[in-house]
Amino acid sequence: MKKTLAVLLATAMMVLAGCSGSSKPAETEKTTEAQAQVTESQTEGQKTAGSAEWPKSQLTIYVPAKAGAGTDLQARIFAQYVQKTTGKPATVVNQPDGGGTIAFESVRNAKPDGDTLLFYHSNLLSAYWTGTYDHTYEEFTNICTVTDNGSQAFVAAPNAPYNDLKELVEYAKANPESVKTGVQIGGGSHITMAVFEQSADIKLKMVEAGSNSDKLAGLAGGHIDFTVQDLMTAKQYEEAGKLKILAVGTKSEKYPEYESCEEQGYPEIGQRTLYLLHGPLGMDQSVVDAINECVKNMAEDEESKEALDKIGAFASYGDQKFAQDWMKQESDRYDEQTSLVGTNARK
Repeated sequence: MKKTLAVLLATAMMVLAGCSGSSKPAETEKTTEAQAQVTESQTEGQKTAGSAEWPKSQLTIYVPAKAGAGTDLQARIFAQYVQKTTGKPATVVNQPDGGGTIAFESVRNAKPDGDTLLFYHSNLLSAYWTGTYDHTYEEFTNICTVTDNGSQAFVAAPNAPYNDLKELVEYAKANPESVKTGVQIGGGSHITMAVFEQSADIKLKMVEAGSNSDKLAGLAGGHIDFTVQDLMTAKQYEEAGKLKILAVGTKSEKYPEYESCEEQGYPEIGQRTLYLLHGPLGMDQSVVDAINECVKNMAEDEESKEALDKIGAFASYGDQKFAQDWMKQESDRYDEQTSLVGTNARK
């Protein structure tokens, strides 16, 4: 921290020296009042342009998932990184109730100073299109992308009578509505399974299973037969004999032994999961820029890289424009898919 302050002070001295505009060092002590006003104006302009202090006090990160889930773990790695690099405390608040809507509202209605943020993926969009949440991504400040969760995994109970998606489809056709799939109603998993039903011409029994950790508990307890999970967690549970992986959403270079949904004939359900930071509307651009400046260096932090690698994720920075474009793309996809399967509440 002392080293950081020293660097900041040295940088400030260089900026002020440059702002004086003098080519005669001996005369710098005789700066006129007019020159001082110009210097002050330029310094204020630089603060507005992106040198805002962030966090101002303590960063609170809302996570619409239970502690221990993949989303929560990535948020905590990010919080530790922020705390280490800024010297300010960063706290993760788990708020999965209401399918995440309470967390959404806690951030949307927060003071727009950048000290209260949402860490989440595109389920914010699925909640809107399925009617469980009435506010769109455009009612937040979409700040940047932070991490990539890698691939999803489609998993089943270890004793399930099918070993891949093709066998599951054959079983489901022979036994309509007998396969209980765990989803978060109104969430991305619900839409994914609805799309799978339609593309495979099968009928699954949708069971509300909550967040990823709840889905794993449901699978272990025999309450559900089939669900979707992040690949790293699924891999660990498979090695422990608690489930088996039928397919991965997108091909994983780290685990090439698993076939993707596309390779098994169902490309519609394979997708990439990016985690983004969102804040309330009305955030000052200098604060947004300061957050971006912090996040974009996370990929170079060895401690963060190691922690993310252990859970199968990695830093994936995308600036504010990328985040906004990504949310627009995902919103259009959810609009199309929910319309296709009849769960679109906005038309």
